[in-house]
Amino acid sequence: MNKLLALLKSIRWSFKFSFDICNEIFRINGKDKNTTLTIARSIALNNQLKRLASTGSGNNAFYAYHQFREVQEFCLKYNHIPKNVLEIGTGSNLAILALFLHSTAIKAYGLDIEPLDDRYDIDLYETLKEFLKAAGGTNWYQYASEHKPNPYASFPTSIDHVDFKEYVDQIEYFAPCGADKIPLADNAIDLFYSISTLEHLPKTRESIQEMKRLLVNGGLSIHEIDLSYHRHHPNRLEHLKYSEEDWQRATNQYGEGLGVDDIWRGKFTNEIFCNRLRTSDFVELFSESGFEILEVTPIIKFDTSKIDKSSLDKKFQKKTLEDLSITNAIIVTRCKK
Repeated sequence: MNKLLALLKSIRWSFKFSFDICNEIFRINGKDKNTTLTIARSIALNNQLKRLASTGSGNNAFYAYHQFREVQEFCLKYNHIPKNVLEIGTGSNLAILALFLHSTAIKAYGLDIEPLDDRYDIDLYETLKEFLKAAGGTNWYQYASEHKPNPYASFPTSIDHVDFKEYVDQIEYFAPCGADKIPLADNAIDLFYSISTLEHLPKTRESIQEMKRLLVNGGLSIHEIDLSYHRHHPNRLEHLKYSEEDWQRATNQYGEGLGVDDIWRGKFTNEIFCNRLRTSDFVELFSESGFEILEVTPIIKFDTSKIDKSSLDKKFQKKTLEDLSITNAIIVTRCKK
């Protein structure tokens, strides 16, 4: 059954790719046929990669690379070269941490409330390696040379020589482990990051204080936070209608045999627990814990004209419409000691 589903998905992706090519061919004007086809293929491939990069479930090499580059770009923006990196909520794999080890990090740590079934998925990392060849720019010239082989040419620095299993084996992985109690010494980390994780922490204040303890002075903390209702629903603020007591009763938390992959396996029988903090709450918690707020970037905003404050629980009625409207945000902070 799993192989049949995989085949059907493959057919669907192939159809979308072919449709994109045809659509772009008819859209492009004033080019000769070879140029038109080349451009149409490039656009179609980009569209496919965008779809893959936006699919965070499961072992997805394209998604991992996209998220790595996103965090890396913020590090570059703030002149920070991370050496000791910790990811909160590694989820389905350790690929982002492996990419940091391939980049600038000398030590990488990951933690999750539920352990991985398999730390090293060979198919995932081989796909990641091939993608780096194509998109990372490390050895595009090798591909060209292999199609015009020269018996005297070799490529000693190519991505072919990278051993992702060695990187994964180097990662110190804590699971099950909560973000509020991490078994590392003070000042052990210079970069914390998380992706769609902070909204699930029941002990958010304690977890942020733990980040402060572990970060060196000047270390960065970068978090993409999904503040929306986690089920498909036109009202992305539906979960704010519950009272705190009703919400606690209606939800399942991660842990105790329930991890991120179990969402896709249908094992979460209730709502997925979120702490329901808004952007302003996270900013306040980081500020109170001694972090400098470098930037707060809304990624997705809900139409304020569609927000009925009177339908929300009273604890959220005090929030501004602007604060309520942010359903996905990136918060970047710097540790000050």
